[in-house]
Amino acid sequence: MKRKPLIWGIIILCIINIASLVTFSYHKWCKHYQTYSSSVCSRSKGFLYEELSLSDEQIQQIETLKETFQNEINPLREDIKKKREEIVHLLMFEEPETSRIDTLINEIQSIQAQIQKQVIYHLIAEKNILTKEQQEKFIRLISERLIKENSHHETDDFNVECDH
Repeated sequence: MKRKPLIWGIIILCIINIASLVTFSYHKWCKHYQTYSSSVCSRSKGFLYEELSLSDEQIQQIETLKETFQNEINPLREDIKKKREEIVHLLMFEEPETSRIDTLINEIQSIQAQIQKQVIYHLIAEKNILTKEQQEKFIRLISERLIKENSHHETDDFNVECDH
């Protein structure tokens, strides 16, 4: 009879430890992703402009596109963040509501698909501003970037949702 409370105590401590690890890992991943994303973005903008030898007019057009793009994408990113936070919250329960977690995962996947479409449309719009020679270089640079970043982040959304 005395073993039953001990077993329940161990189970509860295990659940608390697992929830703590998941929460810690999630926040560490978010911090890493934001740091990585911002360093790639800040590095790439000037590099891309120089590499493509953009005119002032082209830079202005791309900056305008970027602002519009960010205004479309930021609410989607925020929505994903809230859904991920809800998943972490649900994981803290002794009996997580798996049907709700499944729903949130599906919603996140849908939003990620929207973001990927917006990224591609944004790249097309940027490409249309460029000359033929610049377009060739642009495609090569974007291709290299996608391959390099996807090898580091197999499950991320292209990682070009930041500015270029």
